[in-house]
Amino acid sequence: LHTQSNGKKKRKRTSCDDMLDSMDLDSSIRWGYTSGELDRKEQGAWSCYSTIAYNSPALHRVNIGIEGGPLAPSATIFYRVGDAKQDVWSEEFSFETAPLAGHFPYRLGLVGDLGQTKHSVQTLEHLSANRPDSVVLVGDLSYADGYQPRWDTWARLVSAQMSRLVYMFLPGNHEIEASKDKYGTVDFLAYTKRFKMPFEHSGSSSPLYYSYDV
Repeated sequence: LHTQSNGKKKRKRTSCDDMLDSMDLDSSIRWGYTSGELDRKEQGAWSCYSTIAYNSPALHRVNIGIEGGPLAPSATIFYRVGDAKQDVWSEEFSFETAPLAGHFPYRLGLVGDLGQTKHSVQTLEHLSANRPDSVVLVGDLSYADGYQPRWDTWARLVSAQMSRLVYMFLPGNHEIEASKDKYGTVDFLAYTKRFKMPFEHSGSSSPLYYSYDV
């Protein structure tokens, strides 16, 4: 909080952009098709969002497979995320890309109403054990229901599983979350800021509707 004076003292809440801009953040990934040989690098961008009572952390987003053509199908991708400017990187993760569209058999995982309990973790572990080619979460993800910090606890809960499988996301009624930000009341604010699905690539004008081929 800081005080701004124009005849009366007013308190103006600092937005997440104000707080994060000064940190010179970097969004980078190193990746490759062989463990330990992560010779490909991509840089992305970060974003954030604020409501009346909440500032999100930096939400990093990097696309891979744009330069040099799409990722090879049915291939294992090894990667680290981090800050290329400071040469600070995460541990190595890996995931397997989906088969070519139309290739069968194709094992698709479908999960809804995940929430964030011990049963949520068990569901994800059971799902991973069945080795799906990709997973669609069909709505009602975090059950934050307007209390934005629960999106952060949900992200920490599911990151171990979601860093190793290809996940796509859809909104449910619990994602509506009519939230007040500096522009007024916004529906689906957390969902649209945290999940960027390929709606433009599939000819949709709304981030809530998209399609992709399996």
